[in-house]
Amino acid sequence: MYLDSRRQFTQEEISRMEKDLSKMECALYEQYCEIGKGILEMAEQENKKINFLVDRIIETHQKLAEAKNEKYCPECAEHND
Repeated sequence: MYLDSRRQFTQEEISRMEKDLSKMECALYEQYCEIGKGILEMAEQENKKINFLVDRIIETHQKLAEAKNEKYCPECAEHND
């Protein structure tokens, strides 16, 4: 909808447009909040999955080093023969 810039608007029309604009901006803000909330929840779930996988990898590395009779070096955090 395009407004004719030469038209004179009444105070009532201006007030209605301001009210409509405010409603649209609130609706947009709510949409952004919902999207942000969804992204945050997804990131938290993915973080849990990643942490679980990293923990399993570390545990498997430790078991493998133990099976190979490797010794853990606290200085460099490596397993050595």
